[in-house]
Amino acid sequence: MKEFRFGRVSRRKALSMLAAAPVLSSLAPERARAQQTKPGGTLIVALEGEPPTLSPYLNTGSTGLIPSTNYLNFLVTLDPKLNPQPDLAQSWQIPDDGKTYIFHLAPNVVWHDGKPFSSADVKFTLEKVLPIHPRASTWWTPNLDGVDTPDAKTVVIRLKSPFAPFMSILGMPGAGPQIFPQHIYDGTDPKTNPANNKPIGTGPFVFTDWVRGDHLEFARNEHYFKKGLPYLDRLVIRFLPDLSARMLALQNGEVDFVHYYIVPFGQIAEIKKWGTVTVDERGGEGAATSEFTLLNLRHPILGKLPVRQAIATALNKKEILAKSVAGLGKVQDAAINSHVAWAFNPDVAKYDYNVAEANKMLDAAGYPRQADGTRFSLSISWATGRDYEGLTAEVMKDQLRAVGVKVDIKKMDVATFIDRVFLNWDFDMAQQLLTTGPDPTISVTRIYHSKQIKKASFVNAMGYNNPAVDKLLDEEFMQTDQAVRAKMWKEIQDYVVKDLPVL
Repeated sequence: MKEFRFGRVSRRKALSMLAAAPVLSSLAPERARAQQTKPGGTLIVALEGEPPTLSPYLNTGSTGLIPSTNYLNFLVTLDPKLNPQPDLAQSWQIPDDGKTYIFHLAPNVVWHDGKPFSSADVKFTLEKVLPIHPRASTWWTPNLDGVDTPDAKTVVIRLKSPFAPFMSILGMPGAGPQIFPQHIYDGTDPKTNPANNKPIGTGPFVFTDWVRGDHLEFARNEHYFKKGLPYLDRLVIRFLPDLSARMLALQNGEVDFVHYYIVPFGQIAEIKKWGTVTVDERGGEGAATSEFTLLNLRHPILGKLPVRQAIATALNKKEILAKSVAGLGKVQDAAINSHVAWAFNPDVAKYDYNVAEANKMLDAAGYPRQADGTRFSLSISWATGRDYEGLTAEVMKDQLRAVGVKVDIKKMDVATFIDRVFLNWDFDMAQQLLTTGPDPTISVTRIYHSKQIKKASFVNAMGYNNPAVDKLLDEEFMQTDQAVRAKMWKEIQDYVVKDLPVL
């Protein structure tokens, strides 16, 4: 219910910087009313780069999700406590078998082109479009038994077995199904349909224009099915990959809304002093984001575990945290963020910072220093927009120099980064922010399952393949007892930390 977050901005100078992950969480309606939100006006949002496509099924990063959550709807959304709330589905029942979900759709919903929305659109999306989603193949295709539409306003989803995170997945941007129009996509390849870049949805805003290299424009949906919403007349999403330009636009009131992950963490205290910006630290509850360095295991040097262990030992994570995000975070060793408390494993193996030990490990791995003191060279790729990833790369470069590893930093735009890292596996190491919540089946499985070694965005680009991990990932989501799932996820994290496909 992202429109409440936008709805609180009633004039251009009422700026907001949301401290959230790439997910637009809701403000409760009563909070919006308490702020005496007035309808009308334009909100200008800053995005860290231009999206390669507007389809959230082909671009699951923030540049795809932020636009799509404004022109598309889900069956359900999640509130800040991660409880399902109505969206296209106004109510639902879950029979005792845990395998059947019955959704009753909201009345009077129409697509932006005036065509009526019905259960047929939901069935089509779930059966024909969702399977192309990089994350969905980890949970949807193996579990779906069938989708029935007894009438135009009822959808019955049948699963092969109980699936614990199902309702959380349905409402999670970047993982769950945003519903597509059957009349636009039926009979076409959903990967190449022109509507991917000229979208038609049921959401609160209607796509009107894409000015290449500059911005996206959306207008208020005058026929939106949620009474009184959206508050705004117009939404503009500007592409501002340059940090200085982005911050200047925010300070000058040329941009109204910036997500925290594309501002310098070290400047947040100063931003608060401007007096024109509200810093809101809520909104990332479901994402549980963590910063990872992906390691290409196909690389002739990085493919050797002793080398990866030595690199991990050579890195001072506390220094990286201090210099890249001004200490606004915490060091992580496990593959799941500690905010996902039930699944988090605090007892995984640790690679304590020790330069002398790292040097010994590299000697033993067969990489002695050459005459110039260098053992070998590696590159770190990062995408413009999240400048702390560039700072992280710089600190890593300095730290690895101490053990004879020469690092070349490759900075590129978001589209190029996705193409090189995820579609062509053309990288050594790569910085990537990833969600690990609200349930790890949604967010984490796609990174470590060998079935996800495919050329698609935000999946297993490292080439990591551990049959024991695959087996656990194939079985954990069928457990209805969370304690059993937690034990399995902690074992998965043990394997991942020992195998080091990521840092």
